[in-house]
Amino acid sequence: MIRIVPEHIRHFIQSHFTLTLATTDGDQPWAAALYYVSDVDLNLYFISDPDTRHVREGLRSGTVAVAIHGAHQFWATIRGIQMQGRLEAVAPGDRPRVEALYFARFTDVGMLVRSPADATQARIAEKFRGSNFYHITPLRLRYIDNTRGFGRPEEIDLQSPG
Repeated sequence: MIRIVPEHIRHFIQSHFTLTLATTDGDQPWAAALYYVSDVDLNLYFISDPDTRHVREGLRSGTVAVAIHGAHQFWATIRGIQMQGRLEAVAPGDRPRVEALYFARFTDVGMLVRSPADATQARIAEKFRGSNFYHITPLRLRYIDNTRGFGRPEEIDLQSPG
């Protein structure tokens, strides 16, 4: 199912490549910066060691918060996404599809994993193969674009029908 999201928001998500993932353990918040790719449904995918705090907490609660934004030096040019989503591990059978998306976006990573040039790259490739992909299904998002006016975010509930 392709999610109904305005094209400018879809473009923003698909044109960026880092997100901040926020989780919590009780009253102890945590945030991690990660590279990501998205598919046509705006599902976000990242790779991480299953023992990381953000993965353990995110899977335990099932719900995470995400921020996607570029670097801005002036408040009037700030643009970004705030998102609430459901976190799940990518099923082993779906890994080839997600890995292909990831390698298409991060071609240097694909080349390193497929053909490590030295012992250091071989260790990185081994670590990559031992890590898991994770999937964030967007549930709710808020798009902020101060270039269109201050204090007028677009909010979309992706859980409600039509």
